Amino acid sequence: QIYGSGNTLFDRLNHIATHNLFTAVFDQFLKVFARVVVEAKAELEKTFTDLNNHEPHYALFLSFLKLFDYARAETNTLTQKHLDFYYRDILKLKEKPAEPSHAHLLIELAKHVDAHEIKTDELFSAGKDDLGVDVFFANDQNFVANQAKVTDLKTLYRHQDDDLAIDKNRLFASPVANSADGLGEKLTTADQSWQPFFNKIYENGKLTKINMPKAEVGFALASHYLWVAEGNRTISVEFKIKQFLKNLTPFIELAPFIEQPSFKAATEQVFNQQIESFNLNIIDIVVAILTTHNLICLVTTEKGWFEVKPENTSFTTESDALTLEINLSGADPAITPYASKTHGYDFLTNLPMILVKLRHQDNQGYIYSLFQNKVIEEIGLTVNVTGLKSLAVSNDFGSVDTSKPFQPFGALPVAKSALVIGSKEVFQKTLSTATIDIKWQNPPSPYDNKTVNLTIKYLKEGKWDPSGIAARNIKEETFPLSSGLEKPVVNKPDFSEAEFYNTRSKHGFVRLETDTDFGQSAYEQALINYIKKVIDGTATDADKKPTPPVGPFTAELTLDYTTTKQIINLNSNQIEFEKRPAKFFHLTPFGQCEQHSLLNAQKKVFLVPQFNNAEFYIGVTGLKPPQNLALFFQVADGTANPLVEKPKPHIQWSYLSNNEWLNFGTQDVQDSTDGLINSGIITFAMPDKANSTNTLLPTGQHWLRAAVTEKSEAVCKLLTVSAQGLKVSFQNQNNDPSF
Repeated sequence: QIYGSGNTLFDRLNHIATHNLFTAVFDQFLKVFARVVVEAKAELEKTFTDLNNHEPHYALFLSFLKLFDYARAETNTLTQKHLDFYYRDILKLKEKPAEPSHAHLLIELAKHVDAHEIKTDELFSAGKDDLGVDVFFANDQNFVANQAKVTDLKTLYRHQDDDLAIDKNRLFASPVANSADGLGEKLTTADQSWQPFFNKIYENGKLTKINMPKAEVGFALASHYLWVAEGNRTISVEFKIKQFLKNLTPFIELAPFIEQPSFKAATEQVFNQQIESFNLNIIDIVVAILTTHNLICLVTTEKGWFEVKPENTSFTTESDALTLEINLSGADPAITPYASKTHGYDFLTNLPMILVKLRHQDNQGYIYSLFQNKVIEEIGLTVNVTGLKSLAVSNDFGSVDTSKPFQPFGALPVAKSALVIGSKEVFQKTLSTATIDIKWQNPPSPYDNKTVNLTIKYLKEGKWDPSGIAARNIKEETFPLSSGLEKPVVNKPDFSEAEFYNTRSKHGFVRLETDTDFGQSAYEQALINYIKKVIDGTATDADKKPTPPVGPFTAELTLDYTTTKQIINLNSNQIEFEKRPAKFFHLTPFGQCEQHSLLNAQKKVFLVPQFNNAEFYIGVTGLKPPQNLALFFQVADGTANPLVEKPKPHIQWSYLSNNEWLNFGTQDVQDSTDGLINSGIITFAMPDKANSTNTLLPTGQHWLRAAVTEKSEAVCKLLTVSAQGLKVSFQNQNNDPSF
């Protein structure tokens, strides 16, 4: 089929225009045909002058053709004469004066000049015409040039068409928009043009590929609660989301990618019928979609980001909440504080982090639409650790090496012999439960089975404070810290080296203290009595040598704990915000930024970054707001899709201020390009709120954004985007009329 298999008129016409049959064989045929048409007249003229052997009848025919030229030329003037008569004699209209030629100039100032005014009608030389007369163009309006330069062009595109269904709602991002692959490869188009909003490849008129890098998008959480070094660690992050399950469209689109059961894309009614037939509910579908390896979970470690295995992540959901659970074993590395040099991304924090990224899979749908427009009210973070061994342990004789068996209370424990256990990891978090686990190599053996109990105390403000926990027999192996856990805790990040208990310690330690000795005195007296009987000869078979008390040996000492839920309020007031214990970030294709209702005009925090259908970013250096910025856009004429009706207005221009996109007012943008349809200049009144210290895009530049919510193909391809554009018009100085 000559028109291909495209669904739309544009696809079918594009198929013809790009098909090899037309671009190769037919193209050559048309070139030959055009040459024949052009040269036929010249060859006919040659027969009049170069040949002298025409037959009489043929010479008569050629004479007729020659004379007919005069009649035809005169006849062809009738239309113009009629129009002249109607417009000039009947309507009495006068001709408009000739339009002067226009041009665009790019002004570049010397490095030592910050700004320079070019006044209206100021002349620019353009050489000489064919008569040798100087040619001048004049500035159309007052213009103040400055040192601003375009230094970066980036594109983000969200595919929303049914073509390439596997890529529907997928995000693409080009760090170098004016390149063939979005990464800097040289352009291959003959005129070196490029689309500002996307880069699509058509084969035989059909869309086959979006030739742009896939966008890296996600969210991150930073909190000292995440500082967990070892053991079996479970981290639960609960997102409170308004009406999380309200919109079914994303679930309908993504359900067909679930392996089991088999869904088919359908209407909402059919989708609900399928769910019912499978004896499922919408929550089951959400969990199935999220557990299809569609997310990448990473944590900060000493050597960089550690990716948690998909099988060690799980999800639960409710109508207004989504919970992510991460499980780390003792074989997994310790989660450490974030360091920009090690982990990249330039997050503004030094807290341990979880980073969740949306995974791109060639055989799976992209789940951005599932999270889009989801507003978070608060985040709850809970940590559970079992088997923590890295403890600062000491007793009455000094620090203890717990990597090998040791005597926690010394060789001969006495009353108030103490074992002191500390952990910066544990006691900088608000705790709901904690348990000390002791595995005895040699269990405690007091003399004559004397009962020895351990009392528990907490270090609070430098003093040992009773815990209120009932004393427990020293022979037990589990010692729950069932009350008073708030006493040794200071809920404040502290990632310094661990310290053993000393006289300067203020908090962060637990003390296990014996309430009595191990019967050493009684043993000594019994031994004396036994020896006397042996010496006196009065000892009988019933008299046994007393067994000495033995201080216990500990084979392993560990600590288990669970934190209370740390509530991260994303709608807190200014005072609470400044004291916030944790931070929530968005990861975008070209940067990242912290999220809180106080940090944006919408007063909302979304689960993932929000994007339009397509966004074109322009990075500018040398700008000193408030200043005007004149950008010259040179378009490749006629490259917009002619079958798409361009919305009015179409392009929304905005500038980046403190990591928030703020729209320009109507009066702040003067657009002579008709929405990137024609070559021209767009002048922006850059306010002083525009800054270059943002992290959403590379810092050190001021950023502008051209965004469209639909019909991104209704703009022309670009050839040039440059700052300091100036429009000038030809000034007639008795120049050659043909100029």
